[in-house]
Amino acid sequence: MRNEALSRRIAALLGPSMSLAVAAEFPLVQPDLYVGQTPAAIYMAGLLMFVAGLAILRDHYFWERNWAALITLVAWAMVILGAVRMFTATGYRAMSDGTSDHVFLGAEAFLFLVGAFLSYQGWSRPRT
Repeated sequence: MRNEALSRRIAALLGPSMSLAVAAEFPLVQPDLYVGQTPAAIYMAGLLMFVAGLAILRDHYFWERNWAALITLVAWAMVILGAVRMFTATGYRAMSDGTSDHVFLGAEAFLFLVGAFLSYQGWSRPRT
């Protein structure tokens, strides 16, 4: 795999960040976190997500058939979701209010597992 060291460095940052952010946002941990969320906060979160995804894509744009492609896929998702949040900040909360809690819990569980997998890939010993 080309640039395995780069993929591991990014996974070692991205994986724990994803898992920790999802765990901290979990409704059982902070049930009122999103109550009264302002469009400015949604816009800012989108901007940060967009910039972080773009920064990853700048140096890690690999579509090989291995785990490193997951980093590129996550980065693209960050860019797209960040842009959506930026351009729809005022209507984003209304869209999410109409979504079932089960959908959010499923998405959060999936994102936590992706983060855990990237953490493992980033922090485990490289195979020789």
